[in-house]
Amino acid sequence: GERVTPGFPDRQIYHTGSWSGFRNMVVHQPDQDVTVIVLSNNYHRQPEVFLISQQALAEALGRPFPTALLR
Repeated sequence: GERVTPGFPDRQIYHTGSWSGFRNMVVHQPDQDVTVIVLSNNYHRQPEVFLISQQALAEALGRPFPTALLR
């Protein structure tokens, strides 16, 4: 949540994965017991997969919707 803007400071546990053209991410926020899974069929879109995961978490938690990554 701190690598996007607007950010949110919640603790996150995540795991990424990729294989032969796919990029995936599982993100869990233990304090709110919310998990998001993003599956992508485009290996070269890692930043976008991360942003989508943060957008989904913001939606689930009622937070401001992240629109960009901090670099």
